[in-house]
Amino acid sequence: MAFSAKAVANEFLRLAYADGKRISPLKMQKLVYFAHGWHLAVTGRPLLNEPIQAWKYGPVIPTLYREFKEAGSDVIVSPAAVIRNGQWVPAKLEDEGTAEEVATARRVIERVWQQYGSFSASELTTLTHTEGSPWDRTPDKDEPGTVIPDASIREYFVRQAKAS
Repeated sequence: MAFSAKAVANEFLRLAYADGKRISPLKMQKLVYFAHGWHLAVTGRPLLNEPIQAWKYGPVIPTLYREFKEAGSDVIVSPAAVIRNGQWVPAKLEDEGTAEEVATARRVIERVWQQYGSFSASELTTLTHTEGSPWDRTPDKDEPGTVIPDASIREYFVRQAKAS
């Protein structure tokens, strides 16, 4: 089972707060993208239950864009919320998967945070724009709704794993 981008984002917020750091919406987009890519490479299964789109300026998860866009370039101050039993509550991995799926997702998310958490949003953007990256290889980036195929993302991150 795959998770909502909101639940994954809240895991990054939890890790950031624990480290005394904050995350902007742009940095969040990139961290969730990297987590999805590494999860695909490690497990062969998607982390996210929604597609990643190739926007003009990089990979974007539209639900996260809408969730955090009011923060602009400032830091995210509230967790991503979903409606459960008629109330807005923070999205949680535990509400969306089995204990084993949650544990695997957390391991990947924590590893991504260790690897990329200290990078700035612009540094992460540069990484997502490298020549041959899934975003770079996706045609029609200017067309709204253009999806970066999971197969392309997985292939790229598997190559990254072999190169390191």
